[in-house]
Amino acid sequence: MHPIACQVDLLIRNGDFGAAEDAIMLGLEREPRNPDLIAAQGLVLAYTGKEDFAIDLLGRATLSPLGRRLAQVLAAHLISRQKLSTKTGERDLVAHAYLTKVRMQTNQPIDRVGVDISAWVDANRSTGDLSRCLGSLQGRVDEIVVYCERPTQEATAIAKRFGVKITSSNSPLTECASDWILRVDVDEELGPEAANALKKAVGRPHFSGFEACVEGTWSLRLVRRGQDLEGYPVARIDESVISRFASDYREQEPMKSNESPDEILSRCDLTDEMGIGGSHNEFERALALFKLGEIEDGLAASARCLAIDWPADLDPVSAGDRYALRGKLLAASGDLEAAAEVFELAVQACPEHDEARLEWARAWERLGKYDAALSVYMSGQESESIGVACLAGAGRTSSRLGLPKRSADLFREAWRRNPGDPSAWMAWVEASVAYGDPAGIVEAYGASGETPTLPATGFSAWASAHRALGDLPQAAEKYRLAIAQPDASAEDYFALADVCVELKLDTEAAERLESGLSIEPNHLQGWLNLGLALHRLGLIHGARISCQRALAIDPDCTPARQLLDSICQAA
Repeated sequence: MHPIACQVDLLIRNGDFGAAEDAIMLGLEREPRNPDLIAAQGLVLAYTGKEDFAIDLLGRATLSPLGRRLAQVLAAHLISRQKLSTKTGERDLVAHAYLTKVRMQTNQPIDRVGVDISAWVDANRSTGDLSRCLGSLQGRVDEIVVYCERPTQEATAIAKRFGVKITSSNSPLTECASDWILRVDVDEELGPEAANALKKAVGRPHFSGFEACVEGTWSLRLVRRGQDLEGYPVARIDESVISRFASDYREQEPMKSNESPDEILSRCDLTDEMGIGGSHNEFERALALFKLGEIEDGLAASARCLAIDWPADLDPVSAGDRYALRGKLLAASGDLEAAAEVFELAVQACPEHDEARLEWARAWERLGKYDAALSVYMSGQESESIGVACLAGAGRTSSRLGLPKRSADLFREAWRRNPGDPSAWMAWVEASVAYGDPAGIVEAYGASGETPTLPATGFSAWASAHRALGDLPQAAEKYRLAIAQPDASAEDYFALADVCVELKLDTEAAERLESGLSIEPNHLQGWLNLGLALHRLGLIHGARISCQRALAIDPDCTPARQLLDSICQAA
């Protein structure tokens, strides 16, 4: 590969787009037709918001690693644009026209890309402004998840009123279901142009994330979930997307719960110097160290806390908190077995300690001890705060234990309790498909009420279930949705054609077979079925050609030979 192209690739990965543009212009002045440099120029254009111009260069770019990377970048960009146009109902002619052309030059799998956004609202410090924050998010994102380590009645009521999910687990990648995650603090809101800015951002999956500016400070706020985002640069979105509003709790005297971890550590040290430290002091120190990621020091502080005041001598809530914190520190250190034992002690000390119960089950699950994990998950399924998470965990572990029906039933109950959670619905769908019960699959897919956003494989599975139940009109409808997706395969067209034949829709069957064969021209059964369909329609010439194509693939294909002989005899 050309040395300047290598240099440009490195500059792009480092996010230095200006230097990359200068380097490529210098190279093209000397060698204007070098295909490696043209591929590098295309990448520069793609990463500076000029993807349409980059598409025009793709045909002149070499199929070197850099050229293939350009094709992948543009294919992912165009797929996202198609999905956005489907979602908004605004037809994107450029994406439709160029996607097939670009895909032909991509010989590597494309990372799964999507256009849905989950908003992760951090309400752990206060819930005073939660209503205003959620109001600004509604209608602009696909899912809202509120994080509050200890959800109050007020926070739970607000979340319920807005119909959003509230969780005590500080794990956005686990709790959020969408392909993009937008981080918002409880005292922030989205501006009037946020919807357009976010739409533009998610249409550019060649970036791993986007920074936003709040009160003059840029920070990573929109992150893409991907299989491997190494080497993907970060870009910036419009400064007006997120703004901070005047917040009651910010104007009040800061409470201890609003202290930063460093401030807590300083206060703990001062308390020790004054000789008035104790187990609570060590507990706060251990908690601050855990939040800072200083696990070894946190374990030492936790041990001192437990040594000063034995949990059995404390009230149940305090004892549960101390054990739960030590369990989290042990889990973070990698000692999951010890963590599971300590979480169990936390639940024994305080049976209402839902966080400890959930973490106890997750520790067993991470260890691969699915029987133990399932038992703990099931013990928390009735909890108001973690019941849904426990049902989902029980569904996962049941699947691991080879219990697909139980897994599907548990995920169904998780969705029933929280129908606004798309991740619970999708887990129910996947478990139903794994179990293979057609009636359960149809029920799961149809539970969303409206036509969901699915890949072609999802609509195909839905259609197959309807077909197994004998509901051919519904099967045809779902197969039509499958072939409308950008990832539709030849098999989707062939399956729709089979259903059309059963419904005596021979004209549509022939059209679908022709579309499938344009994707997979060496499909023997496809040519044979097309010949049969054309023969029934009286299109003898086309039927003869189809039989000949089938025999060219397999000269020993008896049905094709018999159909061709009958056509010739009739002639």
